[in-house]
Amino acid sequence: MKRALLFVFIAAMMGSTAALQLNTHYLEINLDSAGNAHIFEKYEITFFSSLELSQFKEKVSENSSSIDAWKVDYPFFFPRFADAAGNKLDASFVTFDEEQKTLTLEYFLEKPFAILQKDEPRATLWEIPDSQFGAYIRQSLIIIPQNTAIRINLPSNGRVLPSEIPSQATIQGNSITISGITTNNMNIKYIIEKPLSPSFNSFQFVREFLFQPSNYIYIFIFIVVIGAIYWNRKIIISKVEKYIEDHSEIEQAKQDEEVELEIGKE
Repeated sequence: MKRALLFVFIAAMMGSTAALQLNTHYLEINLDSAGNAHIFEKYEITFFSSLELSQFKEKVSENSSSIDAWKVDYPFFFPRFADAAGNKLDASFVTFDEEQKTLTLEYFLEKPFAILQKDEPRATLWEIPDSQFGAYIRQSLIIIPQNTAIRINLPSNGRVLPSEIPSQATIQGNSITISGITTNNMNIKYIIEKPLSPSFNSFQFVREFLFQPSNYIYIFIFIVVIGAIYWNRKIIISKVEKYIEDHSEIEQAKQDEEVELEIGKE
């Protein structure tokens, strides 16, 4: 009898663990100028009892950031843009917000998420191939469920090409949001505008020059030269004045000679 009760208790424990419900799955992909991605996957979960929540918190402690352990206990929990998309993780972290009932998976990929297509003087053209959405491919179709929202944030100087994304996608500024769509083409293209050449900033140049240790010898020489000029300023000034006077007399003499010659011609 006791053994039977024990089996019932274990079954109840396992059943309550499986009974928790995934409500929404929100994915945020932050791209840098080299096409690398910093990805957040947030799973909003409903717990039907305090026992379920308590068991889940134990799993949080046991599994820590082991994605394999999490996937064994909760098959819905895995990085959508890793193995299924042919990518390997560079680093990953798992956190649980008990107040928001949200489990978050944060990770980086070893290789760029977007591929450079063209490099032009004013901008670069990038593409996110539909193979990155391998986790959502079903019979040659890419199916993004209704409870899933994927937001792709381009770099600040990035610009979406509306003609190169699914018509059901939403564009807001330099972000694209995809949710609840079925398509056979998910190639997303965007451009990153190159900054114009910055104007020369003399103040910035002087400041950087002064604070470079390798330039101290030049600064010392400059100070010595300025000091020597200041110390001998009277001598220098008198020589300059004498040079001007001497050349002024020569110039005046030339003018007088020209006048006399002209008079003689008459």
